[in-house]
Amino acid sequence: MEDELDSLFSRIDSLLTAGDFAAVDREVAAVDVEAAALALLLGWLSITSAAKYKLTERAALVAKVIARVNRDEPTEMAAALLRGLV
Repeated sequence: MEDELDSLFSRIDSLLTAGDFAAVDREVAAVDVEAAALALLLGWLSITSAAKYKLTERAALVAKVIARVNRDEPTEMAAALLRGLV
């Protein structure tokens, strides 16, 4: 999982630094929220948070991740996991 997160952060950071928000949006839209590990989903929210107003696909990802976290985690844990990421 650590390698996957490192790869995600490196790839998306490079795209964001280059201002290629369209490429990031394409990747965000392709995230399979049901299949991905929760840590990877939280990584997606973290790495895209600074550009949330420039990424048109992020809001849909956030909604799906919130639904999954609320479904799979106890209420207090869900709130703690999502704090600062949405």
